[in-house]
Amino acid sequence: MLTIMPIGATQLGWYLYDQQTGFDFGMIVGTSTVIYAAWLMYEKGWREEDED
Repeated sequence: MLTIMPIGATQLGWYLYDQQTGFDFGMIVGTSTVIYAAWLMYEKGWREEDED
């Protein structure tokens, strides 16, 4: 999830528009996937073990 989606967005933007736009798409999608992955980890209680 954290690698395939940003790389795909970069390639698609690069192909459809230009190099700079593809890079921008990749950065936006990459940031969004990192935020989503962190939220999923939080929802699953990833810090529960540290509180003991």
